[in-house]
Amino acid sequence: MVVGSKERIKWLAKIDLFASFSSKELESFAETLEEIECKAGEILCREGEPADEMFILLTGELQIIKEKRKITTVKPINYVGEMALIEEKPRSATVKAIEPCSLLKISADHFYSHFARQPTLLISMMKILSQRIRQDTEIIAGEFEKTNILIHDMKNCLSTFLFLEMFAPAPGSKEERFIKFMKETAGNLNQMMTEALANAKSLSVQQNLQVNSLPALIKEILESSCLIHPDLQDKKIKFTQLDQLPDFLFAKTEIKRVLTNLIFNAAQASKKGGKIEIFLKHENNQAKVEIWDWGTGVPADLAEKIFLAQFTTKDEGNGLGLASCRQIIEERHCGTLKLMDNPQGGAVFSFTLPIEDLNNYNSQSKVVS
Repeated sequence: MVVGSKERIKWLAKIDLFASFSSKELESFAETLEEIECKAGEILCREGEPADEMFILLTGELQIIKEKRKITTVKPINYVGEMALIEEKPRSATVKAIEPCSLLKISADHFYSHFARQPTLLISMMKILSQRIRQDTEIIAGEFEKTNILIHDMKNCLSTFLFLEMFAPAPGSKEERFIKFMKETAGNLNQMMTEALANAKSLSVQQNLQVNSLPALIKEILESSCLIHPDLQDKKIKFTQLDQLPDFLFAKTEIKRVLTNLIFNAAQASKKGGKIEIFLKHENNQAKVEIWDWGTGVPADLAEKIFLAQFTTKDEGNGLGLASCRQIIEERHCGTLKLMDNPQGGAVFSFTLPIEDLNNYNSQSKVVS
């Protein structure tokens, strides 16, 4: 679609952003713009890339995507990409054409040469940006409410696990051990859901710090979750305790989440028949756990990004597992979580937990808010 100068002026005049332009200014501005076409599925601009232009959508429909999450859609007549120009920062989101689109491109030079002389134009832009923020907030609030409803209903479903109380397997049997694991898992789920619902109401939940055995917890995970997880059925896991370790204060349910996340990630990165090794050490009055795999490894440019929420390299991943691990270890237990390269290929995730310093936690460290 080729748009003439007069037609461009009509399009621009419909946008609040240019309401303060005089006819001559609008005509001069319209003549300098470049018209571009986008095919369906084409990426107009990509998150994280440098920004040197904004776009006005004339026809078609665009989709805004942030960290692989669909945020909203843009329809004519509207504009995108202006925030990166204002802030002089990389793109904060990806813009993708849902269907064939026609757009006008405003370069950074045009933006500053025309917009810098128009204070009222900047006010119009602020109003429009405010509307967008309000819309985004409403979308987020709606999704947050749906999630809370889902968690509430999932919590109710846990009542089915009460049937486990009807069974009385023989003492010392496999059945007794498995039922014990299922009961503990149901309790852990109930605790996590209670915490999630409390967070939604901005309530405080006491962190469940108790004296526990870390070696016993690792063995328990290997004998329960790891036995049945599909990604571990064709993998070999070896646990080695290199040093004696005293029982110490930590939140068992939370550290169990960390261990299972890291072990499952190692399994997913490993080839069929691959091995995973877990080492437990006592270093500098800290418990240190290392989980080694001989899988695909982590590229250097992704080493820090993988700990960010919603960042994932998996097609069906959600990018929450490692972010959860970092929060539990570093924010809630004052430990450290690190990634290293396996010299023989693969990755090594390690975390530490202080053994004595937990007794000196202040009250804020023990509260989930």
